[in-house]
Amino acid sequence: MLKKHILACVLSIFGMLYLGSSAAATLSFSPSSTVVNEGDNFDVDVVISDLPFDDFLGAQTLVGAFDITVGFDSSIIASTGVSFSDALGDDPLDVVNGSAGDNVAGTVDAFSISLLFDLSPFQTTPSFSLATLSFQALSIGTTPLDFLNIIISDDLGGPIGAQGVSGDVSVVPLPGAVWLMLTGLLGIGAMARKNRDAVKAS
Repeated sequence: MLKKHILACVLSIFGMLYLGSSAAATLSFSPSSTVVNEGDNFDVDVVISDLPFDDFLGAQTLVGAFDITVGFDSSIIASTGVSFSDALGDDPLDVVNGSAGDNVAGTVDAFSISLLFDLSPFQTTPSFSLATLSFQALSIGTTPLDFLNIIISDDLGGPIGAQGVSGDVSVVPLPGAVWLMLTGLLGIGAMARKNRDAVKAS
């Protein structure tokens, strides 16, 4: 009977520890809507916000680890890499980062695990970037950016519920002014060749 009471007390303490982590944080893209030219390289930040307030600690819940998967239309854009912010540590010895892009399936996965005991100096604002996703625009069209998988834990290893807000990328043709310039250059080239041929003929 005493063991049951002790177990109940321990569970209650853990429940209080993670009570503040039950609310859902928000993951979004910045910018949420991107317009790029065909062939351009561009970046999109993954931003976390609305982190719950931890009543037990009396502070905003700190992110200790995350693993996210983002989906996109691989016929329109291609993943070219992932870079990580300093939110989980700025020393390579203090954080484990990893990523994998699949341009056939149209997914990119990024994960980070902090080895630091105190993350408060790195997460001082209500919202901050976790990672930056790099892409190349392949062809004209619009693709959504969707969070396919989200796993986030706090600095004590407890889960943080999170919802993802989708974004989109529109790839457009090169600006008309560029096409006009290219047409003009082609025209000048054709005229020069015609003049050269006329000089040879005379």
